[in-house]
Amino acid sequence: MKKLILLILIISLFSCTKDDDGTDSSLPAITSEGKNTFGCKVNGETFLPKSKGGFSLGPRNLLSAKYAYYEYEYYGLEPGYHLSIRANNQLTNKSVAIMLSGSDTPLMEGETYPVTLKSEGSLSAEYFFSTNTQSAENPNIYIHNSFQHFTTNEYNGEITFHHIDEENQIISGEFYFDCIDTENNETAEITEGRFDLIYEAYF
Repeated sequence: MKKLILLILIISLFSCTKDDDGTDSSLPAITSEGKNTFGCKVNGETFLPKSKGGFSLGPRNLLSAKYAYYEYEYYGLEPGYHLSIRANNQLTNKSVAIMLSGSDTPLMEGETYPVTLKSEGSLSAEYFFSTNTQSAENPNIYIHNSFQHFTTNEYNGEITFHHIDEENQIISGEFYFDCIDTENNETAEITEGRFDLIYEAYF
């Protein structure tokens, strides 16, 4: 009986590990309560921030949000409002980021903004993934490749901020965007994006 229970636990463990990358999961609900949730679809596949656990050389923060205003230049940041939302999945080696740099005006609750080419005062976004491919000549060698997609004037989208609470440092909204890896001329479609985050008021 004990052996049977142990076998069931092992099978369950492997089943959970297989599904742990989040691609078969549902997207989080659209909320505005600071639940620290983030999700979207990348080319139709669910993307959620996930950790592979243990020691990792990958991104340290699975999910982070920063929103701050600087009156003067601050460690290379231009004066103005800055936003950074980043989500990483260490199991699929994918990440999604939304950024704002040096805006003269604050983000407004209930407003929809274009997500376009990265420039001072504009909202932009990126999608990144990497692969490790086994070498055909030597099976002990793996070749690392990285692919970075950016929004541009042609490949763009929109973001709507549902809630911005500066007192409790909560920011929430929905987004979508197309982006392109100009080196490989490959595009990615990010849809059904949503976030409900506690942000840090400094960079």
